[in-house]
Amino acid sequence: MRELKHDENLSDLIHSFELCIIEYGDEKTCPPCTALKRRINEWIEPYENACGLFVSINEFREISAQKGILSIPCVEIYIDGRLALKNAGYFSLDQMLSRTEELLTFRQTESDDKI
Repeated sequence: MRELKHDENLSDLIHSFELCIIEYGDEKTCPPCTALKRRINEWIEPYENACGLFVSINEFREISAQKGILSIPCVEIYIDGRLALKNAGYFSLDQMLSRTEELLTFRQTESDDKI
């Protein structure tokens, strides 16, 4: 998982990967944000054409406001450029990642059926 840079367009990055997991947070004042960042990084590592991004709500206030981020940590999961899952505050990352695996499996099954 890497941090979003000021010269990058978040929307372009989301659409550049089959799977994109974005965490909005603050590493300085939010210990759960740091823990989630590490767990997401470990989980996403084996996936090809996937990215994990950390967006600091302090550095990217405008993006956070546009996305409606009202509490942290907040995690958004995009599949094929579309928002598939979003949770904020107190939530189970394990459930969220498990659901992501289900959606990716379903996506692959549908893709295989078209061939």
